[in-house]
Amino acid sequence: MLKRRFHILLLVIVAMAVYANSLPNLFNFDDAQFVVANSAVHGFSFHNLKAVFTSVPNAVEYLPVRDLTYMLDYELWKLNPLGYHISNLFYFVLALIALYLLFSRIFPIIFTGDENPETSGGRAAFIAALIYAIHPVHVESVACISQRKDILSGLFYFTGLFLYIESWKKPGARYFLSLLMFLLAGLSKMTVVIMPVSVLLLELYFAPQEINSGKRLLRTIPFFVLASALTVLGIFIARLTGVYTMAEAGLSSRIAGFFEVVLINIKMLLFPYPLVVWHQFDMPAGFFSGAIPALSLAAVAVLVYLVFRFRKKYKALSFGFAWMLTSMVPVSGLFPTTVIVAERYMFLPSAGFCLAAGWGLFRLLPVLNKGVFSRLPAWAVGAGAAWALAMAVSFPAITVERNMDWKDKISLYTADLAHHPDLVKTYICLGKEYINNGNFQVGLAYLLRAKKLDPSDFEYDFYTAYYLYKNGQPDFALAVLNNLRSQLHMEVVDVDYLAGMIYQGRGDISKAKEFYLRAAHSGFPLGVYMREQALAALNRLNAK
Repeated sequence: MLKRRFHILLLVIVAMAVYANSLPNLFNFDDAQFVVANSAVHGFSFHNLKAVFTSVPNAVEYLPVRDLTYMLDYELWKLNPLGYHISNLFYFVLALIALYLLFSRIFPIIFTGDENPETSGGRAAFIAALIYAIHPVHVESVACISQRKDILSGLFYFTGLFLYIESWKKPGARYFLSLLMFLLAGLSKMTVVIMPVSVLLLELYFAPQEINSGKRLLRTIPFFVLASALTVLGIFIARLTGVYTMAEAGLSSRIAGFFEVVLINIKMLLFPYPLVVWHQFDMPAGFFSGAIPALSLAAVAVLVYLVFRFRKKYKALSFGFAWMLTSMVPVSGLFPTTVIVAERYMFLPSAGFCLAAGWGLFRLLPVLNKGVFSRLPAWAVGAGAAWALAMAVSFPAITVERNMDWKDKISLYTADLAHHPDLVKTYICLGKEYINNGNFQVGLAYLLRAKKLDPSDFEYDFYTAYYLYKNGQPDFALAVLNNLRSQLHMEVVDVDYLAGMIYQGRGDISKAKEFYLRAAHSGFPLGVYMREQALAALNRLNAK
């Protein structure tokens, strides 16, 4: 018990040390949409509680548990970003402790044949959790306030699995608390619907053998039922908010892309550099669209075979990689989303990876595990020691450096451009941020660069019109908007709203109403103006 507390204390110190420089950061990325401009999370009130539990006030995600933590932050800090970053780090530390406790239950079972399985298991659990604490793929989840959903869902996920293992010895309350943790995880982030598979893996790998397999499988059924309900809810919300449609990519294309993404994610876990907000990934047309999809399928198939083949001899490696692969299923392109590859998607898969890595380092390094060195091939010991040394030096350094990139939007997108100088989306975001800060000339220059890279991009034209309007040239602005509308094949909230304001300024109320109505029902917002603003403007004109 004393060693466990010491391990927890060290993990807390390490986590706070590597993320301390993220605390002064400002609001960033999607924080405006989910926190700053989302009045539903500005404090506890009956109205706000009703909004987060019965609607989607942020217009994208139904995650009431996550939103409750924002409410608490607002009560404590108002809109001071420092407080929100402190909370993010606090929840991450709690998730890290929960993961360590989970590992401390798993590893002694793995080391049953050792002379002292509790001691060996505790050391391996600490190593695995330590890797998790310093791994750079978690920076986006910790340093970005709007990604708190990753941390909270992970906290409940790890706690739920820990309680599930505890329920083997003392069934009853612990089992039902495990189910409750799953529900809270799902209401923090829907991608945790894969948790029943993790529960099933625990049963297959580690459950006491005196319990018959039928009863063990029976215990997992309520988790699959709850997962089905959360999946239906997630699809309903996604369809309601327009986050994705099933027509975005064909099934065969998404399946082929899945295997590529799995390998990209594994590379990210092994060598987490460079870290960027948007990773360049083109969805393949199918398995026969090139060599990469077919080779990716073959590589993942080999990995799956090895997981199955060595499930008994190397239980930790097999279980760790099984956890990693299965938890990648909801976040690797099988389900249509606007972002296919992202570091934040690795919050759960990385736990399986760290478990396997922790076991490997414990077994490979003689300073931690005396007597094993002589039984291992020299190349294995050398490779393990080299990766351990590289990880111990580079992972904390990359994490600390990446925290600084998240200082504000300009520093974040500028850092991204250094790694992907031809990514159109980054130029657009950087240009818009300069414009939001009042620097139109620099902002338009970035947007023009985006348009040169992708002539179909229309944001340069809109912001040119926006700039002209703000500088007292509404007629020129309207000419740009009319030309832009003739090229677009969809309605854009901001384009229609700006046109409505110009017509209203001219005194052409009927035209203003027409465009406000279009803006209120447009499908695509750029973020300068919102549908609610258009509807309010239309109502004011109708009331006159």
